[in-house]
Amino acid sequence: MINKVESAPYVDAISSLLLDYKGSDASNWLKLLDFISSVVESGEEFTEFYRNPKTSDEQVFDFLSGLCQSEDIERNTGEEFNNFLRLIIRNKRLNLLSSIYYVLRENESGENIYEIDTPYILTGKELRKIDLGKGSIIEKQRIDRKLISGIKIRTGTSVYDLSTRDRLDYFKLHIMNRG
Repeated sequence: MINKVESAPYVDAISSLLLDYKGSDASNWLKLLDFISSVVESGEEFTEFYRNPKTSDEQVFDFLSGLCQSEDIERNTGEEFNNFLRLIIRNKRLNLLSSIYYVLRENESGENIYEIDTPYILTGKELRKIDLGKGSIIEKQRIDRKLISGIKIRTGTSVYDLSTRDRLDYFKLHIMNRG
């Protein structure tokens, strides 16, 4: 889930820094953030490595830097990106990389980025029927069978729950309060 509140200080710092960069350098930052956040979110193996008390911050940095080099991701970001990555690692905030990436991308492109939960996979035709406004992108779709039907939409710190499960919970609460 996108966490704009906790990622805000990092986003502000990067945005200020990127004002001095040309467009291609800013896009390199976005590519690196996207790649590294996907590694961080990839599963339990990295989480175990990262949270192991025997693993130093420098080992985590070297691992992530090595992956970027092995994937041949262009690193024309200067020493600032390395310093940023070290800071995020030292502060134990790698979990915010995905949020930082989405907010920076949203700011740069003027797009509104959404995540949706549905009880089943939506087809392209069904996704196009969801009108979230001009410049809106559905970045992730998750399956949540507990919703029964309907949709849950997330953007930033807001959640719009239009699911049958939410309505049933609402009715259950009101029936129990009356009795």
